[in-house]
Amino acid sequence: MADDKRFSENEQLENLAIVSYAGANMTAPNGQVIGQVCVLDHEPRTYTAEERRLLQQYAETAMEILELHQTVLENATAEVGR
Repeated sequence: MADDKRFSENEQLENLAIVSYAGANMTAPNGQVIGQVCVLDHEPRTYTAEERRLLQQYAETAMEILELHQTVLENATAEVGR
């Protein structure tokens, strides 16, 4: 991470001694990235293709849960308005 300009000047990561990062975007149906599922480590490491695939799957599952929650809220609001 020290070689990546996005992270090299982040004082918080330095204070926490975070040296390894992998992340997967949580993308809404409209294409907007609303967050990320990520893992951090104190040890330098390279993430395998399988680990990156699983991380992406977790991000997609988290997005599905948020979408379901939004649908439940919208349905509950519609019921109250009847």
